[in-house]
Amino acid sequence: MKPHNHPNVNKSTSPIWLQRNKTFIKIVDICGSKENNGLITFPLRKPVWLSLKIAGHSPRFLIGEIGACGGNFYQEIGYQASATGRAICNGGTSYEGGIPFPTIDDACNYLAQYFDVRWCDTSTSKVAKKVDYPDSVKPSSNFTPLEKSLASIATHLSDLLSKRSPSKSDFAKFYTLIWSAFGGAATVVSGRHAHLENSWSAHPGVYVVRKKNETDLYDSILYVGMTGKLSRRANTMSGRLDLRPYRWDPYRFGSQGYHYGYDRKSRKYETLIANTDYDVNCFTFDASALAAPSFLEAVLLQTYAVCGPNRLPPANNAF
Repeated sequence: MKPHNHPNVNKSTSPIWLQRNKTFIKIVDICGSKENNGLITFPLRKPVWLSLKIAGHSPRFLIGEIGACGGNFYQEIGYQASATGRAICNGGTSYEGGIPFPTIDDACNYLAQYFDVRWCDTSTSKVAKKVDYPDSVKPSSNFTPLEKSLASIATHLSDLLSKRSPSKSDFAKFYTLIWSAFGGAATVVSGRHAHLENSWSAHPGVYVVRKKNETDLYDSILYVGMTGKLSRRANTMSGRLDLRPYRWDPYRFGSQGYHYGYDRKSRKYETLIANTDYDVNCFTFDASALAAPSFLEAVLLQTYAVCGPNRLPPANNAF
């Protein structure tokens, strides 16, 4: 995700105020007001969402004011209408919809293009402290010990690459061996539920989108991706599989199915795989260990390129 930036716009003459609560930031007209025009979520479950109210259900209709200044809230990348009237990733009522941002600062900078943005309490000018991830990212008994998982991948990779001309069937055998090596840390997310955050693990890992009813495992693979990186400063990897439903570029897990081939100019997807026609294989990693998901992602993409006619799966743009 990239911050939204539209420099050639006008600003509203009326300021908006940001009022920090325990779990979100309210956008208000007057500090201390119980009514709000919108809210910004805290980054416990990234991305950060900026949600704004429906016309007539708040002191000000900020979406309309953004439009009057030359912007278009509805056309921002990642815009999601509220199906229930609740703020995206939060509660409340009478919300039109929201757009995602990498950080609270990015959401505030977006608003600052159209409004004079002020904080109700100067002590909150530093918008957010680092939020620790919940206990769900702590080591689980499902994880294979680090040394065993890395050694297993390396051994099977060596066997595969020792072949003179590895084939699609060799890739299928390799993939199956890796899947078995992960044991209880290898799980499947149904395509019917892949758009729901709670269907995924709260741990980092590698995920493989696979089309169902393909006789050849190699041909079934649509996309290979990962989340979670080792950091020099942090003791755990903050990336989480359950944040994948919030991606929109270059793919999207929607209620209708898996969309990929995103065109940033037209803001449309080239291909849709129905939610009944695919599943997601998840290789889950221990967030507190030193095994990096990018290692397995690279191994899978490299062996895919070596073992068959395609350079990359159809939904992967680059490696």
